[in-house]
Amino acid sequence: TERPVSRIAADLGFVQPSAFYRAFVGWTGSGPRDYRGRFR
Repeated sequence: TERPVSRIAADLGFVQPSAFYRAFVGWTGSGPRDYRGRFR
């Protein structure tokens, strides 16, 4: 998706994008932008 990470975080119910970032790293082992770049 081309949607901003902050928008995805809000859509998933995260109040702070930083909380989503920490959770995402825990789930995948990398940050959202790095993950997105690998799968483009």
